[in-house]
Amino acid sequence: MVNKPTVLVVDDEEKIQKLLALNLRNSYRVIVAGNVDEAVAYLEKGEVDLVLTDLKLPGEDGIAMLKKVKAFDSSIPVVLMTAYGTVENAVEAMKLGAFDYLLKPVKMKEVVVTVQKALSYRFLLAENRRLKEQLKGIYSFENIVCVSPRMQQILKLVKQ
Repeated sequence: MVNKPTVLVVDDEEKIQKLLALNLRNSYRVIVAGNVDEAVAYLEKGEVDLVLTDLKLPGEDGIAMLKKVKAFDSSIPVVLMTAYGTVENAVEAMKLGAFDYLLKPVKMKEVVVTVQKALSYRFLLAENRRLKEQLKGIYSFENIVCVSPRMQQILKLVKQ
């Protein structure tokens, strides 16, 4: 069985947690947290592929959650949700690295599509980094085979 990507839902409303989990669980492993501290504990376990967080949370807010996720691993996409959306909040969130900003009440189809896009983007970036690293090794001087002393001298000159 292929491991499902893990979506961390951070919301203090239990019914929102359940609604999101119910709609995402067929395609993703869903874990829920009611506040930033709980969410950070899951994040530190290293199993989170995407964070879907409310902006208004008890204690620290969704912007603080976004900052903590990006400080922990900048490749993890964060999608913010809020019923109190303003252009200023959305702009701030996007500047801080949010993948998207959804207004509550959220449409489940919109959430599912946004999660799919965010995870596809994350996995494409990871594949891109992996391929770049692989190419570095393939095209390094260490992989050039030469027998003649003259060719070895040329390679030494090129390395310098």
